[in-house]
Amino acid sequence: MRKPLLIISIFLFILFVSYLILYYEQSELSDVDEVINLCRASVQNTEVNDLFRNGTVIMYNFTGYVKGCGGPLAFIKQGPIQFLENCIKGKAVYHYGSDYMVILENRTHYLVYIFVLEAYPFHSKGIFKEIRYIAIYNKRGAKGLLKPDVLYHAWEGRRVNGSAIVYYRPVKDEKQMMILISSQWFPQYWTEELVSKRRIYVEAPIFGIAWNVSMEFIKEININNRSIIIVKYIYPESSFICCVDRKTGIPLAWISHNNKPTYYEHLAEIDNMSRWPYLAEMLEEQKCIDTETGEVIKP
Repeated sequence: MRKPLLIISIFLFILFVSYLILYYEQSELSDVDEVINLCRASVQNTEVNDLFRNGTVIMYNFTGYVKGCGGPLAFIKQGPIQFLENCIKGKAVYHYGSDYMVILENRTHYLVYIFVLEAYPFHSKGIFKEIRYIAIYNKRGAKGLLKPDVLYHAWEGRRVNGSAIVYYRPVKDEKQMMILISSQWFPQYWTEELVSKRRIYVEAPIFGIAWNVSMEFIKEININNRSIIIVKYIYPESSFICCVDRKTGIPLAWISHNNKPTYYEHLAEIDNMSRWPYLAEMLEEQKCIDTETGEVIKP
């Protein structure tokens, strides 16, 4: 009697595991299709050539929800106001906002700033932005994919006489930079290596904490005569699928899963800083200090 039960139990276990594998594969295929649609919209609405110019601002729109909002394509078609109204009606958990990448330059270097929205409508008492990261690129490598000389990570801040002073810790180790850059909108200089190797695994301590990321090349597609690669990034607590412009290394869109919420983000607009004057005001008002040298980080 026990033997048939054991066989049935093994069969049910195999069936359950097969279901999980199939569900995972179908879910990933759905994510790839959605990120390609977002990527297609980004390529059609923006020109991603020659981004490294003084005063260039690259804006990314993002939204995240559990269920009830209609997904990223609904966000693009309906616009933010109608989309958020539908989220409210559906009692969905959502976030909405924009992140920015700002590029400044001097005679020898580019400075790239990542502005991150830190609070969300209806989920906090206010909305504010911060300069989360700063990367410095040497212009000598401008003909190819740029690799930062140093990447600064915001560490602590305070206000003195009404002005914000934020201290940034420099990161120069390549593995550490790859881990930090892969989760942000900085140009990703390792795209050719990833296409060649198909998978890159990076592990390194960052400020005393062990970090790792697995980067997997899924496939390459062509949109409007642009070569786009689809990449999957896996972190210990989250994962996301991203499409990257192969020529510039610029991420164009991604879908990320962090616990229950799903977040969508896509490149929405590229223009000069005059289009967003408050970003210039923030750069003017905030002092960004290197924690090691005590000097101001500026062009």
